[in-house]
Amino acid sequence: MREPTPEMIEAGAAAAHGESDWHRAADFTKVRHRDYVAPVIKAALAAAPSPWRPIAEAKDRDVPNALLCIAGEPDVFLGSSRNGVWCDELDMVEPTHFMEIPAPPESADE
Repeated sequence: MREPTPEMIEAGAAAAHGESDWHRAADFTKVRHRDYVAPVIKAALAAAPSPWRPIAEAKDRDVPNALLCIAGEPDVFLGSSRNGVWCDELDMVEPTHFMEIPAPPESADE
């Protein structure tokens, strides 16, 4: 299960308190808000689906850019599929899961 990072907890506590006042809040208030939001964030992370998808979900379509992995292996690598064949930069591969890489932002403001 994914755990909330300190940055997530801090951002959630600041939002729950009111971000404009957060820097002036007393320490005990900050601790109380952090303690309140940590389990909420943890529950949200547990409910969120994993961005990793089984290879079978892509069997009928091409995936031009993806992170690939083999379940149980520590390495993640770049690859793509065309006509159901997965390749990394050099060879055909047989990954178990993929995560599509989104298109880059169209402007610096995104």
